Amino acid sequence: MQKVQVIIYIVTILIVFVVVAVLFTGGGIRGKDPSYNLTMWGTFPENSIRDVLTPYNRENKNLKITYVEKNPEAYEEELINALATGTGPDVWVISEGMIHRHKDKIFPMPSMLMTEREFKETYTDVSTSIFFQDNTILGLPFSVDPLVLFWNKDFFASEALALPPSTWDEFITYTERLTKRDAGGNITRAGAGLGLTSNIPEAKDIVSLLILQGGTSIIDTGSPHDITLGETRLVNQIRLSPTESALRFYTVFTRRNKTSYTWNNTFSDPQTAFSREELAMFVGRASNLPVILNANSHINVGVSPVPQFAGASINITHGRTHAFTVSRASPYRNVAAWQALKAFNTALNQRAIAEKLWAAPARRDALRQNHSFPAFSVFYESTLRARTWYDPSPKDTATIFNTMINQTIAGRDISGNVSEAAKRLKDLLR
Repeated sequence: MQKVQVIIYIVTILIVFVVVAVLFTGGGIRGKDPSYNLTMWGTFPENSIRDVLTPYNRENKNLKITYVEKNPEAYEEELINALATGTGPDVWVISEGMIHRHKDKIFPMPSMLMTEREFKETYTDVSTSIFFQDNTILGLPFSVDPLVLFWNKDFFASEALALPPSTWDEFITYTERLTKRDAGGNITRAGAGLGLTSNIPEAKDIVSLLILQGGTSIIDTGSPHDITLGETRLVNQIRLSPTESALRFYTVFTRRNKTSYTWNNTFSDPQTAFSREELAMFVGRASNLPVILNANSHINVGVSPVPQFAGASINITHGRTHAFTVSRASPYRNVAAWQALKAFNTALNQRAIAEKLWAAPARRDALRQNHSFPAFSVFYESTLRARTWYDPSPKDTATIFNTMINQTIAGRDISGNVSEAAKRLKDLLR
């Protein structure tokens, strides 16, 4: 009986040994790890990702990633069709505006790879508010493109203005001083590029910024996604609508009967007008800077944080954010794809990608290191202050915001405009 027990013990030990060996050698006794070759799709220039992927692939031979650059205009349609036919990428780049429409195509990150606490401590608020939905991680953020203030230093110097405006009150005052007119009263140089929708591509985002600074979230990023666009706030015993206030402020620069009048349809977009030195300052994306410098290498451009409302307790700007996500259709979705993205999405790699994109990293530890180039230090600072809102369809919401702005300019009932916009936003969430 003792001999039988000894044999059983030996066999049991051998079985345990074999099981442990299999677990710790990736499925083979010879200790060879499985290899995965993942395909990544995105709209960013290939060199911005490839230059970082090359050393990553060299060091991580078992979790290789190949990046494929796609046309931004056809990206979503091509992605949807490819995923539907089983020919899509394993991982792909997703923006905050794609989450609502494509959440069902994403395989959430397994909680064993990253907890909610780790995610929110690793990435900035503007990113985590979008890519953490329904208690799951839907993407690993890697870049943020914040709104900043561009200003012409030579124009400011000629008017003895030492610093850019830090408040919106100063912004209006500076606009009036910087605007130039000819003998006929025609504007020859605009003080600021604000007020319209036809020649301001960032109109929706700038109005969104003003609303967010006023204390309204527009559409809550958390679940459920409540519509707050029409909400009011009690300020000095007066009930005000941040959205209505934002619309009035934004459109004042087009009012010909106001001293702040500075912008009309004769100008090109602010980025182009600024490059031609026909505009003194404008609110634009961080990624506008290389386009400006390429168009006019001699321009003396300043980059600063966007103005705030006087007395505001919290500084806020608006940011667009992008993340890497995993396709639900990928055969590597369970662990390998997310492991590869986590290993790739380091602080060092994010800084390298951000520099190529003229944006900022999404990781807090990457932002903590600051940047020696003054403009990037503003991008980094602005990213930590950036907010956004849950945008169900950027193209449709741009139409809704443009309608609000245009109807305000036309003198229609602003309260009714906002109510109608809130209703249309609610319809988009259905």
